[in-house]
Amino acid sequence: MKKTTCILALFAVMLCKAQSDFPLLYKGELPVDARWKTINDDRSRVLTGDLTEIAMVDCKNGATLWKINFKTVFNQKKCQSWSWDEDMQVVKLTFKGEDKTEEKVVLLNDETGTVVEKGTEKKKKLLVDRKTKSLKSWAYDAGSKTLLNLRYKMPLVVSSVKARTVKITVESSGGYTWNTEIEGQIVRSICSNASFSNFGGDYLDIDIVGDKVFVMYEGISVLDLKTGKLLWTATFDNSEFDFGLMKQRQTLGRAAMPLVADNAVYVADLSKGNYKIKKYDLADGHLLWESPAFSDDAIVPELKVIGNTLLARFGGIVEQQTHIEGSSSVPERCISEPKMKGDFGVKAYDISNGKLLWETSALKDKLGDKFGSSISNFESNGTQLFVASDKNLFAFEPHTGEVIYKVAIDKLKIGRAQGLFMYNGNLVLEGDEGVAGFETAGGKLRYATNTDKFLGSQMAGDAYFVWIGKSPEERNRFIRLDLESGKILGKISDTHRPWFTPDGEEFVKFDDQKMFRYKTR
Repeated sequence: MKKTTCILALFAVMLCKAQSDFPLLYKGELPVDARWKTINDDRSRVLTGDLTEIAMVDCKNGATLWKINFKTVFNQKKCQSWSWDEDMQVVKLTFKGEDKTEEKVVLLNDETGTVVEKGTEKKKKLLVDRKTKSLKSWAYDAGSKTLLNLRYKMPLVVSSVKARTVKITVESSGGYTWNTEIEGQIVRSICSNASFSNFGGDYLDIDIVGDKVFVMYEGISVLDLKTGKLLWTATFDNSEFDFGLMKQRQTLGRAAMPLVADNAVYVADLSKGNYKIKKYDLADGHLLWESPAFSDDAIVPELKVIGNTLLARFGGIVEQQTHIEGSSSVPERCISEPKMKGDFGVKAYDISNGKLLWETSALKDKLGDKFGSSISNFESNGTQLFVASDKNLFAFEPHTGEVIYKVAIDKLKIGRAQGLFMYNGNLVLEGDEGVAGFETAGGKLRYATNTDKFLGSQMAGDAYFVWIGKSPEERNRFIRLDLESGKILGKISDTHRPWFTPDGEEFVKFDDQKMFRYKTR
């Protein structure tokens, strides 16, 4: 059954220009030099200060709960460090000890600032020399209470063009204890190779799925969670480099993370000479099937299994880093930003043998859509596939490609489709200029709201916020949007880092010595 839902003029497109600013609850000055700040999870208190004095401040009304000058109270000109453990209800101060092997430690009650304990402790030695073996990532398995740390011998120089082989160590502690060393190839993000930037790093990550550990680099290694035994490896490539005389570009995230389903692993292998989707046996890694090859410039950032069908998304938002050479008058720059790239479309494969079942590029006449300039991520209710192009929102029957419904979106003033997700059983589509809501059953439009340039979104509790502005470098404005009605509840500018309460109803903002608290509607 094919059903087309027309967008009629009776659906109003809402604009954000007339919306009001978030209500200000408090504005005031912090009582000490606020060089560093630690705010608690419910945003009720902030510990702030430098190495000479600190203060605990109430984030709701700006009241100073307590304040300590280290010279006045402890006859110490400054401390070496301070930290707040809200679970233990203490603030820890560390001062220089009598000799180089020890430190003086003072514990304060975090509510009153009074001393609850004094003592000395030996200086802690680093378990790992981070100059040669750095902690890159970690993963935790709650079932077995096992913590995995991923470390590697980080070379001083790693190319963004060509992968380099390094030693990688997985350290397991807690429920299971073991250390396993493997070799893997890494590529460094281009902005990390710029001397002025700390952004990015070497591509290396770890994940736990069931009783298997996945270590991902420019390849994949699969380990046994209980023993650390290396079970199998596979090829994988997640980056691409484009060399230019004045500009160099690197594309990151062009391949989907390995997908585990029904005792198998699906991998979008974009390594040289492959360009296929491969299905491996989860236990021993033997190849079960591989898809027909696709073009060597393909971007496949998402895989999804629905029933007996594997869906692959071609094209979408990836991270693009650009290094721009400087001159005598203009300094060099490195820019990292999300970009919509690729030959956009969907391909469906039979999970039993890898046979190509259907693809949108072959159905463009039937669909009335070429997926010309964008594609959203996938969403599903368990039986249907939802995806949007630059022109339409589709609901597909996954195995046959039959169109269940099609909704035109190119006249909604929300721009090109980017993100798609479900909220309270309905679909929400994010475009690069706005947000629209649809009923999952039938695709009826619920609202369409223009937001100006869409730079990303985030949730705090049930509160939904959209970052807006001219460019990612100027991401300092956001709005709150009601996902049921599409109504914009408020907005603010000149805010780079809001500290939202867990329910999203309020947030705290710091601006040098000033502190603000706002309601979000």
